[in-house]
Amino acid sequence: MGQYGNILLPTIKVGLVDKLGNTVYAKALCDSGSQISFISSDLADQISCELKDEQTIISGICQGKNKTAKKAKFTIYSENNDYSLKLTCCIVSKITCDLPQFDVDIGSLNIPTHIKLADRDFNKSEPISILLGCDIFFKILLREQLPIIPGGLYLHDTRFGYVVAGQLPLQRSPATTSQQITAVSNFCNLDNEISSREVDDTLTSIDSSLKQLWRCEQVPQIYKEASSEQELAETMFQESVQLEHCKFQVKLPLKQEFNEVRLGNSLSRALQRFYNLEKRFLKDPLLFQQYKQFIDEYVSLGHAKYVDIESYNLEEDPVYFLSHHPVINESSKTTRLRVVFDGSMQTDRNISLNDLMLNGPCVQNSLFNILILFRLHKFVLVTDIKKMFRNIKLDPSQCSIQNILWRSSPQERIKCIQLLTIT
Repeated sequence: MGQYGNILLPTIKVGLVDKLGNTVYAKALCDSGSQISFISSDLADQISCELKDEQTIISGICQGKNKTAKKAKFTIYSENNDYSLKLTCCIVSKITCDLPQFDVDIGSLNIPTHIKLADRDFNKSEPISILLGCDIFFKILLREQLPIIPGGLYLHDTRFGYVVAGQLPLQRSPATTSQQITAVSNFCNLDNEISSREVDDTLTSIDSSLKQLWRCEQVPQIYKEASSEQELAETMFQESVQLEHCKFQVKLPLKQEFNEVRLGNSLSRALQRFYNLEKRFLKDPLLFQQYKQFIDEYVSLGHAKYVDIESYNLEEDPVYFLSHHPVINESSKTTRLRVVFDGSMQTDRNISLNDLMLNGPCVQNSLFNILILFRLHKFVLVTDIKKMFRNIKLDPSQCSIQNILWRSSPQERIKCIQLLTIT
């Protein structure tokens, strides 16, 4: 098997949201020897991420150099808890070989049963789709370290769970001794030196950067919506908006058909956050009175209504419960308390309502045009339209994904309030 064939490198299994809003899982390698993080092009094409054109020169062992042309911004989620992390990774066709390079028999390893592993399949040979560099690795690393085999294999705690790394006891079998094992080294650093062969590329890059600078500085003429996702959101708005009883009504710009939405269980987390909010009310009766006044007004204005929670099929229906909390602005002359509904709260499937929403276009003028308008008139009026967005109704067929939990006192039964307007 070779002198390095029984070395385990630390891996974690992370969740990601694909372009359809579903959760996919990938194996990530933790590498403290890399200055940057990577993602495979296959996975980048599959998930919902923000792509950016940016050339990066990468050097490694024996001064080997490579270039990447794109970076991806996305979020990874833990299988074991609510922890999530935003990443910016260089996109490469392949990060390294499958790890471990052969399936490992863990029958002889005394892994404590209470330990939650960051990668439950750490012993199974699988493709590496993400590499977490030094800046990320030490951000997720925690203090606790447990030896499984003295002087060899270790468990180390991270925010994603425990990783397994180190030297295994030598395992020999017909299946493994016949395999050719390759030493894996993923040391990478950003190359700041430019060789003579790269001078032309550098000059081209400088020329491109100057052109981009002049484009940014020129006076804007036509505001364009660039993203296809923004165009799709705009199309969905135009097709769904209508005037009902002197009020506009729209549908949410979802990435998939409403009847196919499978968010998972959000009730338990929303309920726990509401209990925490009630504890805060007990310490601050004035806050409770203002909060209750807000909820009562919300319902009395017809912007929400009480519904029987048992009318929902929580396993099959598209249902989502928003957690909510107060934001207090002591200096405000009109609204000291503002209640915020959290559409980013994740369900047990590590998906939130926000994850399923398209990113719509900017609906206001560019900052340059707004500033110029101030120079064209003698007088300027600045005003606030009270409850402006709350007067836009949500299509009744989609109201089941806008619910909150509430009760006027801890002695009452928890009630469900369905929000009927844009939140």
